[in-house]
Amino acid sequence: MAPEGEAVALTAPPQATSNPVAYFVDCIRHDKAIADPLSTQLNVQVMDILDAARESARTGRKQELR
Repeated sequence: MAPEGEAVALTAPPQATSNPVAYFVDCIRHDKAIADPLSTQLNVQVMDILDAARESARTGRKQELR
């Protein structure tokens, strides 16, 4: 039984963006802004969520996010 829909041809991403490390290095070398998911703003938000989850697990209480 085949899934419904039609096949879509995809092309491989350029080497400079094929993985997070290559993307990060390309941005630095070409003075480009670093976008999600590697942006510092997103990573700070993720760390806030993880810190709140860790504290909630430790105390058994709900934690408010900043």
